[in-house]
Amino acid sequence: MGASVAAGSFSQWPEALGFAAIGDEALVRRFGDIARQEYRAVGIQEALSPQADLATEPSG
Repeated sequence: MGASVAAGSFSQWPEALGFAAIGDEALVRRFGDIARQEYRAVGIQEALSPQADLATEPSG
């Protein structure tokens, strides 16, 4: 609850607006580092989210 999408086996974090409301730059940096580690651990090398959600909003 409060996360942008179902996290599955990934950590759950607030949406970008939630991070903005919290106003804690160190927390945002921590999120980025943890997300980077989790993505790399499963082979994801590039993420276009939240700007482009190709899984649920395909072009066409």
